[in-house]
Amino acid sequence: MQTRQSYLVYSEDRDKTEQWLIAWLQSLCEDYINKTQLTQPLKDYPQARFEQYVDQEQQIPYCWVSSTAHKYPQDLAISYLSHQKVQAVLGREFKFIIYDAIDDFYPDAFGAVAGTLCSSGVLILLLSARSLSNLETAKPSSQRLLRLIQNTPSIQLLNQYKPPPKISINQYLANTSLLGTVTKPIYRHTNDQEKTVTAITKVLKGHRRRPLVISADRGRGKSAALGMTVKRLVANKLLANNAVIYITAPNRSAVDSVFKHAENIKQLKFIAPDELLKKKPELALLLIDEAAAIPSPLLIQLLLHYSRIVFSTTLHGYEGTGRGFEIRFQKVLDQHTPEWNAIHLDTPIRWKQGDLLEKFVYQLLLLNVQQVPIPTILLETDLEIENLSIRQIQQDSLVYHEGKLQQIFGLLVSAHYQTKPADLYYLLDHPNVSIFVIEYQQRVIATALTAYEGGFDNTLAEQVYAGQRRLKGHLIPQSLAFHAGLKDALHLHSERIIRIAVHSEYQREGLATRLIQFIQKTQQHPVDTLSQNANQRDYLSVSFAASANMIQFWQKQGFTTVRLGLRRDASSGTHSLMALLALSKEGERLLQSAQQQFQITLPHLLSEPLSQLEPHIIVPLLQGNISTIQASDETYAETIYLETWQWQELDAFINTYREYESCIASLWEWLIQSINLAEFSSLAVEQQNLLIAKILQKQAWTQIVKQYQFSGKKSAIQALKQSVKQLMQEQPNYK
Repeated sequence: MQTRQSYLVYSEDRDKTEQWLIAWLQSLCEDYINKTQLTQPLKDYPQARFEQYVDQEQQIPYCWVSSTAHKYPQDLAISYLSHQKVQAVLGREFKFIIYDAIDDFYPDAFGAVAGTLCSSGVLILLLSARSLSNLETAKPSSQRLLRLIQNTPSIQLLNQYKPPPKISINQYLANTSLLGTVTKPIYRHTNDQEKTVTAITKVLKGHRRRPLVISADRGRGKSAALGMTVKRLVANKLLANNAVIYITAPNRSAVDSVFKHAENIKQLKFIAPDELLKKKPELALLLIDEAAAIPSPLLIQLLLHYSRIVFSTTLHGYEGTGRGFEIRFQKVLDQHTPEWNAIHLDTPIRWKQGDLLEKFVYQLLLLNVQQVPIPTILLETDLEIENLSIRQIQQDSLVYHEGKLQQIFGLLVSAHYQTKPADLYYLLDHPNVSIFVIEYQQRVIATALTAYEGGFDNTLAEQVYAGQRRLKGHLIPQSLAFHAGLKDALHLHSERIIRIAVHSEYQREGLATRLIQFIQKTQQHPVDTLSQNANQRDYLSVSFAASANMIQFWQKQGFTTVRLGLRRDASSGTHSLMALLALSKEGERLLQSAQQQFQITLPHLLSEPLSQLEPHIIVPLLQGNISTIQASDETYAETIYLETWQWQELDAFINTYREYESCIASLWEWLIQSINLAEFSSLAVEQQNLLIAKILQKQAWTQIVKQYQFSGKKSAIQALKQSVKQLMQEQPNYK
């Protein structure tokens, strides 16, 4: 394999630059025509030949990525893509890529398309010439990009006013040309892929409950190995004729390479993750590709249900790092399937080992960054709290402190497995973002990102409140205004905690709490804040994936839940929760209004849009909810307030043959109050879940029977009665 080449062009005039590049591409084709002694010009070949080529091979030599659409000469067969559509070419290979970053640089798109450039290929990066003259006023990410380019000798600078360099691409065009019979390039399997095939086969034919985790950097043939395995299993008759192998991934296009190398064997079928969990079909083997992009709760359910399963993930990819997945999911595997196995693919298949372009892309996008290692001598001693340094860091300063930037981003990557290159640029460039760190022995061991939100003027607030406008960012104020009708949230000033990450070696040391307290102090009393928005904040806010542990954590920090998302988030597979912490009198009034509305609304949402919400999440949200009963008695939290006839209905339900449906209103009112009592926690978790699922969420008896494994409806009703009776008998005002 030959080295991939990268060039930089500073453009003063986009049109002239594009004309120069097109002339270059045409000269490359003409050079090929002359050397192969073809008499017919390339432009005279019929369009049908081109369309047939595209349909069969899906490998167009040239790819042009730009935010501006252009019409290129037909004879060049250029594949034009906007930055937002780069995923359409994943799995293809290009010999020549032009990436237009004159207007803006999209890191996710650049990382994606760079991985499609094959051996001896050429990548052209277009930048605005203005970025040289106005470097001091450029965005931090642009300053960093230019600095890295200047320190990367392998990137050559081209002058568009001079003849382009001579580049030979004849060997590639001989295999993928439009000028004759298309010959498929020879695909040589690496030793890593062969070992992977063997390991996957062992999952199918070996002992049960021994899942395999395949990891690799991009371009190592991981997906191809999955397809190769399926093909060989069928060819070697290791798979029964009626057996099916299912593959799941974030989307169907992500596994195109798998089906290509499996040669579309009918026994390999794709199924979306949510559909797989819903139907739970019988299968011989389950393959999960790009597992890091699938919500962890879904992966755990699949792990518990299927005994032969393969997880495949990209460690350092444009679509999100797999490092966090590797660290966090390993704990799950250790707990449920301790005899799991792992294999790592290291050898690249599209370019040679040590490729300089890959090294540059990794450095630019911090794809292989990790949390800073802690010396053993420090781990052997207790954390010295008095030596912790908590401070805010300027975004601009990170341009010249690459090591500090890597430490911060490394923590974020390890804490959240879907961190993308775009998150790095958000951290560096967004004017509303603030960065806080805790340092220990000159190492960043905890970090937090916050964003200023709100502060809308009257005109803008009215437009947002009426649903006429939706601004990027400002998540909490817009949500409270649009969904809860709290217009004041748009006027007030808020600081939202976006992300908190603590080094794995120093978790459970209270560092996250220290960061939150420091942020609270700086926002209440800004002395020398580094943010462009130096106004005192009215409240802190946070939006997080709903889980019992996270709810408990934020409640301990003094935050109050004010909104619950009605749909599961696509990235986490969970519902999102919003919580506030008041910092001013205006913020306190907003918090009280939002909390009251949430407490009144939540119980009624449980019976329809939230009927499948996990009960262990519902309990901490409802505890302390007393809005359904108007009582000023200080003993309210220790008693149940019901009418005499309601107590009689409950008594008839648990002691006679009174039907559940006849007592549904009294049961609902009684349980809403009972959740606030200490006696509720004395019930077994299964009993708590049953009461909530049936009485509050009103799940069908068929679902209750299946979910809690009752023999039938009769036994389910009996269990419900027993749980109600046990809790009622422990309540002091039950007679």
